[in-house]
Amino acid sequence: DLDKDHEISFREFLIGMLSFSSADPESKIRTAFRSLDKDNSGKLERREVAILVAQFHQQNDPVFIKKKVEAIFRRIDGDTDGGLDLEEFVQLCMRQPELVFPNLAL
Repeated sequence: DLDKDHEISFREFLIGMLSFSSADPESKIRTAFRSLDKDNSGKLERREVAILVAQFHQQNDPVFIKKKVEAIFRRIDGDTDGGLDLEEFVQLCMRQPELVFPNLAL
């Protein structure tokens, strides 16, 4: 409960899960992907990535969130299908973890 509001937010849960896991970084990223893929489609859609960006960057500004999401998709959505599959997400997080998980050591 990082902000001491007596509730565990999704961000706090994921930080705890990733921080205290002894798994290797790639396994942590794969676990994060599965928890973010709410509809179990095997892809993270823009709205799912927007939730991640808002939580980890602690932003409510829709312009900031949209710009960050678009930057993520431009950099890694290699097949340009509008979704990040597991391998694309792993590549992104391994290459540029600060883009998705700022201030979190994987």
